Amino acid sequence: MIRFLSGGSLPLRFLAPSSLTLALLVTACAPTANTLAQELALERWKKCDHIPRVELLSIHPDGQIWVRYTSSRSWEFLQECLRQAAAEQGVQTAVVKAPEPVVTPSPQTTGEEPSVASAPLSAPVWKRGYEWAYRWESPRGQGTFVWSMDREEVVDGTEYYVVTTGNREIYWRKADLAWHMDKVGGAVEARNVPPRMGYAWPLAPGKTWEQSFTRERPGDRTTEGIVMACRVDAEESITVPAGTFRALKIVCRNQRTGAITDEIWYSPEVKHWIRERSRFSYGIRERELIAFKLR
Repeated sequence: MIRFLSGGSLPLRFLAPSSLTLALLVTACAPTANTLAQELALERWKKCDHIPRVELLSIHPDGQIWVRYTSSRSWEFLQECLRQAAAEQGVQTAVVKAPEPVVTPSPQTTGEEPSVASAPLSAPVWKRGYEWAYRWESPRGQGTFVWSMDREEVVDGTEYYVVTTGNREIYWRKADLAWHMDKVGGAVEARNVPPRMGYAWPLAPGKTWEQSFTRERPGDRTTEGIVMACRVDAEESITVPAGTFRALKIVCRNQRTGAITDEIWYSPEVKHWIRERSRFSYGIRERELIAFKLR
């Protein structure tokens, strides 16, 4: 969605078809460290700051670029330039690396890469300020988005991490990162009862689990019963735009049909998945990590 303000000022905000905001932002004179969304936005802006009659006003923490323009033609060039910069950003090397050390087993004498699964993996602890940037592509389009760990919240006696992107809030159960619900503008868009278990900790190759849950969409007044079976298939070395990581591949299937519904690659170094492939009625959606910040 592009909001146009006649008179010369406008925020650039792109809303991806998946309803995840394509965050672009950086404050010119920020007193504190920039958010990951701001750093990605600044990188895009630098590729387009040559366009005449356009002046950068600010880049906000939530992913908006505010500019002043005096020519509609320049505005058109700017839109196209930023779209191209976004496409390039989705395939390049990460702009941010995690600052904190990652503890891994010592390399084996055989020269092989150290395994992340030498011992079962426990659920990670997320902290406020953690950010993960992803690219996505499907038959409906492509784009990028940033997830930011905003806060912890208790819902019906259960603790959740609340991750934000634009006006969307995603609730992940703190104990096991089970996905509970999405809110958009404060209203529940989708909710899983009980929360959907994408992981069954501790994780290790060969681990399996099954779950039945109901997906509710209050806005559409629809419910869907889902029965899934998941398995940690293997440990793999995966290269994504953010770099190369050791990861555990998890495959989930529709237990009634046996069809694969989701594949994700979880990285303990990133404390999140680095690649995801999901199947929908309209086709396959793929998402990959392009940058992350753990602080």
